[in-house]
Amino acid sequence: KTGRNNGVRGGESTAMSFAYTMAMKDAFKMSGAVFKDPTGDIMSKLEPGKKYRHNAFSAEGMEKSGGVGAAWDIAGTLLTLGRVPTRGLAAGDVFFKVLGQRMELYARAWRDTVAEFGEGTVGVTDEFTDALAHRIANPTAEVQQATIDFSQMVTFTGKLGEFGQKAQSISVNGWIRWFTPFVKTPLNILTTAWEYTPMNAATEKFRLAIAAGGHEADLAKARIHLGIATMFTVSTLSMSGFITGGGPSDRKLFNNKWRQGWRPYSIKIGDRYYPYKRIEPFATVIGIAADLTQITS
Repeated sequence: KTGRNNGVRGGESTAMSFAYTMAMKDAFKMSGAVFKDPTGDIMSKLEPGKKYRHNAFSAEGMEKSGGVGAAWDIAGTLLTLGRVPTRGLAAGDVFFKVLGQRMELYARAWRDTVAEFGEGTVGVTDEFTDALAHRIANPTAEVQQATIDFSQMVTFTGKLGEFGQKAQSISVNGWIRWFTPFVKTPLNILTTAWEYTPMNAATEKFRLAIAAGGHEADLAKARIHLGIATMFTVSTLSMSGFITGGGPSDRKLFNNKWRQGWRPYSIKIGDRYYPYKRIEPFATVIGIAADLTQITS
């Protein structure tokens, strides 16, 4: 928080936590509806222009028709179990997008209302409460877009850069999709992880955020500061053996440590190692810090 009138305001994290709790019922309801019928309009309402991806293992995906196309559809239905895994992914995407959009909506409403009435009026005047409720119930077009952008960020489904878009355009081919079914999410995870490293200060995105000022600058700086604090903490724990990186490059040394119970990219609790790979984007930041500590120690 910088204290500037258009910057991040104290209490936004509390507003987001409250929104998270309040939106949980809607998130379950909407994700369940998407799992049952992913072709409905829920996905497009949450993210305009987004559609349920057609089955690559189908007549449509293979661009076949007639008897051959029917055979592809039957085989695809049997082998993908009616696309249950894909529908599950779509439902999960909707679940977290609902939570993300509601959290950003409440944070924006709180920020703007505090900026309008001042810190001293928080929770004191009826005017403050009414204005806050009005902003939540009637978000502007700018706020609505901000909630969509935030939900895409937390689900790693935002628009890719130039390189990412080229890679994604190649992967839409029916046969290539068998080998590269997911492109956007991994690339967005790497991009997000990079924003939590000191090196992000050299990127154009960071410079634009600083130039924009206000909450954009606050959040851009906060990500780097959080990343630095995380990497420093990880480095300290890594030197003590509580957090591991990739391990020795020498395969014999690596195998020897493995036989002794050691595990790469894990957190040691007691005598057991627990992998941290699934807590992206911080897994990448933690892994980088652990690897750098290993190299320099």
